[in-house]
Amino acid sequence: MERRQTTIAARCRPPVCTIALAVATALAGGAAHAGHLPRVATPLLLHLEGYVGAAPAGFSREAHLIMQYQGKDYEFDLMKMLVVTGDRSYAQVLQDVTPYRVNFILRGTMLSLAPLIGATAGQKLAIAARYRTGTRDLLIDAITPVSDPTPTPP
Repeated sequence: MERRQTTIAARCRPPVCTIALAVATALAGGAAHAGHLPRVATPLLLHLEGYVGAAPAGFSREAHLIMQYQGKDYEFDLMKMLVVTGDRSYAQVLQDVTPYRVNFILRGTMLSLAPLIGATAGQKLAIAARYRTGTRDLLIDAITPVSDPTPTPP
């Protein structure tokens, strides 16, 4: 009597082998590529100060920005930007967004954006927001009106 040699795959039931092969492939492939996964960037916490529209005469600006909320553009003369947390400088953030006509797409609640929406031209605002590198989304935490210090007479 002739004895036939069989392979492990032939001895397994087809569904069991298929599942085992799929799991082994996924584990081996996942371990091999784990070091090559893209790093998810943590949003930078930014503090921006500037004037709605244009800054008053005699003030120099860092940049003139166009920010958009729900399809409406808001012009903003940026006087100062601080990167509160993150590994990029304010110059790098500006370099990311200046090639575009709309520099930032504002995201947030109507309540958090109300000071900008209701602002008059020339009003100074401080904006606390988060910016994720690679996008132009500016996630608004708070916008507050800022009063310029009144000069004291000599």
